[in-house]
Amino acid sequence: MKATGTEARLMRLLDRIDIEDVLHRYYRGLDRFDEDLMLSAFHPDAIELHGGTAQGNAWEVSRNLLKIARPFSTSHIHFLTNLQVDFADADTAFTEAYVLAVSRKEDGQGRRDYVFMGRLVDRLERRNGEWRIAHRLLVKDIDRIDSVVVEPDKPGAVRGRRDRGDPSYQRER
Repeated sequence: MKATGTEARLMRLLDRIDIEDVLHRYYRGLDRFDEDLMLSAFHPDAIELHGGTAQGNAWEVSRNLLKIARPFSTSHIHFLTNLQVDFADADTAFTEAYVLAVSRKEDGQGRRDYVFMGRLVDRLERRNGEWRIAHRLLVKDIDRIDSVVVEPDKPGAVRGRRDRGDPSYQRER
């Protein structure tokens, strides 16, 4: 029996929440260098076109991004905004999500932030009851490098980590 009216809208809302979770899981995995979490956003046969810098099987592209990111910056953070979800059918959705990424670089040229603004254009598919990305295109809209002056940490400041030692993984609070 096919859902109608309010029930159908509620099912669609739950699908949208699951899709948002997939997109957020990818960037949490990248920011924390959690390969398993990052890969869990993609179906094993997914394709990623990463803005001209890498393309191919999304799991392999993701693993390579993690290898490149560690020496590229001392820290980075990603923000997802402006999510549009268009359902093609019950098990296929197309999304566009804006991304803002900041990567802190410290090298012979000083302390700088690489700022990237673009969009993720994804096709997600529900397989075996689970939404994951089947195809991803990263679109670059704006990027720049900013010189940075950093204020020293205050006593007791908590710094993020690029591993499972990050405070977000701790559940005993």
